[in-house]
Amino acid sequence: MHVCCSLPQGDGLDYARAAWTGDLPTLERMRRLGCPMPRCMCCGADVFTSAVHREPRSPYRSRPYQAPLPALRWLLDAGVLVDWEEALGAARKRHGDAVEVHEWLSAQREQRAGVAALKRRRLERLG
Repeated sequence: MHVCCSLPQGDGLDYARAAWTGDLPTLERMRRLGCPMPRCMCCGADVFTSAVHREPRSPYRSRPYQAPLPALRWLLDAGVLVDWEEALGAARKRHGDAVEVHEWLSAQREQRAGVAALKRRRLERLG
């Protein structure tokens, strides 16, 4: 069992760590085992933004941590919370695929905002 599964409330960074390596089977296994994803915006959004781009905090690592796009898709589909402005800012700092990831995030933000607005309108009609 992964260490995050034994904690009553995980910080979710275990998900970011698995995403950085693009390890989709581990991400899925963590979710199946019930490893907690943060449910507050401050922690949850930090997990996604950290997966998009995080500068190394060790003098022994020069490259930033960056999850590949399939891992970012997995996190988003799994329900990790997103601060869109922070995530878009992190995408601009990426090495190699900054434009692709930024465009994908922009499209996701628009799509998800549209779905949320549609749900609100349906609820208003029912209420």
